[in-house]
Amino acid sequence: MVAKHSQMRDTNTHSIFECIVEHGPLTKADIKKYTGLSWGSVSNITANLIDRGIIRQYKDNDASVGRIPNLLDIFVRENLLIGVDLHIAEGITVLITDLRYRILNRVNMSVTKNNRESVLQSLNTAINFAISNSEVSRSTILGIGVALQGTVDAEKGISAYSPYCEDWENVPVADILTREFSVPTVVDHDPRCMAMAEMVLGKAQNTGSLVFLRMSQGIGMSIVLDGEVYRGFNGSDAEIGHICVVADGDECVCGNKGCLELYAGAKGIINRAKLRTSSIHEDSGMDIKGTDDNIDFDDITALARSGDEFLRGLFTDAGRYLGESLSVVVNLLNPELIILGGMMVPSADLFLPETLSVMRKRVWKGSTMDVRLSSLGNNATALGAAVIAGRKLLKEGFFHPPYQIYNDLL
Repeated sequence: MVAKHSQMRDTNTHSIFECIVEHGPLTKADIKKYTGLSWGSVSNITANLIDRGIIRQYKDNDASVGRIPNLLDIFVRENLLIGVDLHIAEGITVLITDLRYRILNRVNMSVTKNNRESVLQSLNTAINFAISNSEVSRSTILGIGVALQGTVDAEKGISAYSPYCEDWENVPVADILTREFSVPTVVDHDPRCMAMAEMVLGKAQNTGSLVFLRMSQGIGMSIVLDGEVYRGFNGSDAEIGHICVVADGDECVCGNKGCLELYAGAKGIINRAKLRTSSIHEDSGMDIKGTDDNIDFDDITALARSGDEFLRGLFTDAGRYLGESLSVVVNLLNPELIILGGMMVPSADLFLPETLSVMRKRVWKGSTMDVRLSSLGNNATALGAAVIAGRKLLKEGFFHPPYQIYNDLL
């Protein structure tokens, strides 16, 4: 009986706290209406949350004539999250947000070496710098979410494998950061984090099924079915970037040949542009930043828009391969919505028309074909990591002292 009472008490606390986070500021009457809990439960639990410094109570000065109601809301500056996007090619992005995922600080640092020790040290440094470079106290950080490339076992908090790092297998990233920063840490695959950001903050709000693609140096995918992120066995799923689109094609970092991301990802386009580096300089008169080994993708995009037929052809080819791959996804899943995000979104005008043209020819008649571009920008992945951390914290009650609120309620 005690266990059941404790479980119900925790559930009610979670319900009220999540209600205030999502809908606050609210009166107690509002909370009672949203949650369906009794007046006594709402009063007792909110009083405890106030005593703990989790929420605050203040008068509604905008109220009309009559009794001025008390409003309840979270302490914005006292309940914060850290969201991290660990991307070897694009760097480490760290966001500090409140529980409504409003960004308070942003830091981006490059990854100079891709061996295990250096990557973990860079991750530690970036998070510490984000905290020290802001006006927040470490004691206000409730938890950390980290978006990772490769195969991620979110349940165990492990980065199982990443083809982009050396000596990187079964790395306990969550445990390492939990010990370092003394707060709960969760990890997940980067496209899943971006999908969650879209579900909570972006174009997929109130959407039941979603396919999200991260169009960056490589290509990653996440699937949302019935409002829940799909997770394959052992954390591996939806590796659309590594399906074969060219038989006996170029060798991929994953060990296979002809993978989609070699032909439709930014790095693949860059590698093909290298074949024309000298003639690009000669024919266009426009400089491409960097050496032959570090061609700037933005300049390639600009040259393609200016009429370079070879480069435009690379984007058209990318669009075709992407369209063929997404047609298979639609025919298998028929998702309500497909969203493309990542660094290639600003270049979508060069490849998306071909993608849509191919899809119209390939998808099963009557299937939904709603393809949109993400509007969350460069912060989407880290923001999604914060969302995943925040939702888990709210659901499971992983609050550090003095925010360990659940075991002491009467």
